[in-house]
Amino acid sequence: GARMLQSITLNSRQSRYLSAKAFEAMPNLRFFHAIGISFQGRFRYFPNKMKWLELESCNFDYLPSQCQLEKVVVLDLCQSNLARAFTKLCLLEEE
Repeated sequence: GARMLQSITLNSRQSRYLSAKAFEAMPNLRFFHAIGISFQGRFRYFPNKMKWLELESCNFDYLPSQCQLEKVVVLDLCQSNLARAFTKLCLLEEE
């Protein structure tokens, strides 16, 4: 089911809304690509194992503070209406 899902692509030519709570059912999601999607709600259930996050032409002013992006290695926000991506800088640690 959804708990096993690791990758998803959503492509909408028309404005579509997705509840951020939908991520609660996908804790193992690692690759997410959304085109033309608007998100509603809080991102407290955003998967903390996310490696690839691509939000193309998505409508939001800033990345929600609840997003856990520590493990993201690819972050693509092309053609999104993003005014501010981060409120503070974070340093990468060597492993």
